[in-house]
Amino acid sequence: MNVVHHLMAYAGPFLLFAVAVVLLYKPAREQTPGLTAALFAVYFVVTLLPIGGISIAGYVRVVTGDLSITTLALLVNALLTRMLARPPLDERSRRLVLIAVALSALAFYPLALGLSPFDPYRLGYAPVILGAALLGLSLWAWFAGRRAAAVFILVPVAAYDLHLLESSNLWDYLLDPWVSFYAWGWLVYSGIQRWRRRSKPAPQQSSA
Repeated sequence: MNVVHHLMAYAGPFLLFAVAVVLLYKPAREQTPGLTAALFAVYFVVTLLPIGGISIAGYVRVVTGDLSITTLALLVNALLTRMLARPPLDERSRRLVLIAVALSALAFYPLALGLSPFDPYRLGYAPVILGAALLGLSLWAWFAGRRAAAVFILVPVAAYDLHLLESSNLWDYLLDPWVSFYAWGWLVYSGIQRWRRRSKPAPQQSSA
């Protein structure tokens, strides 16, 4: 594991800790970039503090494993959503990304766990077909007006080309169990909320 791989491995625990802190303390949108940078520096130092000989980031990593680039990008977007008036990934684009993650996980994990003779994980080692599918999805999102989602979809591919993670399989850049659970949890929650809105009786207008 080289220095880049080591740093990327601990980026997940750091971002998870930062998101948890930001959820408890919402920074003001007018907060200066200098103060924001200082807060992130504090978050980073805290995640490296040793407890019983292991850093906080190390404990988190034991639980989560190495997170995918998709998860890291969503965590960064969650932080910037709290700090910027216009986050990189708007809500419509975020919905599209989460739907794509949920559907990909639904197709990938059952097959990868042996429910079929076909193992999609092998496609990630020489990702010509997988890369072409992602490019097609990105182009569709771009021409559908979801340009933030189009760029977001290609971020894991760019990270794969740069070998930012220790893995040499594109799937490990795209998915991990945590982002898959989150995407499906969000999808179920959104479906329940939509069903409740539709089933809620319309207010009756009182006659004069």
